[in-house]
Amino acid sequence: MRGMSKKPVHQIIDALTPEAIMARLGVSFHMIRHARTSGMFPASWYDDIEKMSRKAGIDCPRSLFNWKTSANNVGTRSKECKGEVAQ
Repeated sequence: MRGMSKKPVHQIIDALTPEAIMARLGVSFHMIRHARTSGMFPASWYDDIEKMSRKAGIDCPRSLFNWKTSANNVGTRSKECKGEVAQ
């Protein structure tokens, strides 16, 4: 059962076909190959890949997309900010 060991990104690309993804998103084959190699889709692809997957009856977890993470210090002031006087 070789297909069972495929990474989820590979499964989605193979099921949807690289050509269909390129046509829908307007991306190059190089970008498809990069997603396959890295095992992650760019976050900007989520809406289209999710819709295509849903239509094809394929599971498309959000974890397969490269979402930006929030900074640990959100809401805290840095002493290195302009206008802040270090003491």
